[in-house]
Amino acid sequence: MNKRNPCRISKVEYKDDGTHIVERRGYAQERKMFDGERMVFVMEGGDTQIGYWYPMDEVRMTKGKWTNDTGVIVSRKSFWRRSK
Repeated sequence: MNKRNPCRISKVEYKDDGTHIVERRGYAQERKMFDGERMVFVMEGGDTQIGYWYPMDEVRMTKGKWTNDTGVIVSRKSFWRRSK
């Protein structure tokens, strides 16, 4: 699991005494547009490691921005000269 984009998700839980809005922590993995609605794939932390697609307005980024993988760019010359 990629732990790069920490976020909080607003979920609705149904209990005996009514509905409750609960905030859960997770890690945003991917963003896509489904049927004109912006969605985010969020992996919940902990032992479950279950991921769901949530609407963008229900997900709040903890850092305030989306951080992408820097990706190390290796030149062709150094790639072939490297010991393998």
